[in-house]
Amino acid sequence: MVFWTFMKKGLLLKTSFFISSLAAIALAGGICAAEELQPLPAPVTNNAVTSVHVQGQDLVYSLMGLGPDKAWNSITNTVNAFNVKYNKWTTVRAVPGSGRLGASAVSVRDQVFVLGGFVPDKTGLQAIVGDVSVYDPIGLHWYRAPDLPTSVHDAAVGVYHDRYIYVVGGFSKKGPTNEVQMYDVETK
Repeated sequence: MVFWTFMKKGLLLKTSFFISSLAAIALAGGICAAEELQPLPAPVTNNAVTSVHVQGQDLVYSLMGLGPDKAWNSITNTVNAFNVKYNKWTTVRAVPGSGRLGASAVSVRDQVFVLGGFVPDKTGLQAIVGDVSVYDPIGLHWYRAPDLPTSVHDAAVGVYHDRYIYVVGGFSKKGPTNEVQMYDVETK
């Protein structure tokens, strides 16, 4: 079975827009600018962020990233969930495997998908990965979905009809790419 497909040249995606992670956060619970929000438990950069609405709660997830030392050995696979209603962060199960940078995150059907990214080593080399890890916030566990056909980091992602995940562009093993990869969560 084919889980991932590439968009055909000239195919028009009939969706009004892709919402960026930050816009998704703002829309998740109607966060207003005047409210002081609790900061992340630890400073992090190059993390993946998405929001999900489960069991009446709006949650914003910060996944993996680079710690304050900004060195190859401060990359984390930590996951923190922000409950918008209670203005509180909770550390949840870490993403399986080593931490990654430049991963993308998106939520579909009450689950959090973490796609791609790269793992640098102490020499500065990067291993670009096609891993797709899925977190179930209700069951509190991770599982693997089929890997991306083309491993990328720093790709834009979007969801259409709470079913299709689109991974657009990014940086592959051959350099920047213009590929559009689509995953249908109903095809298992």
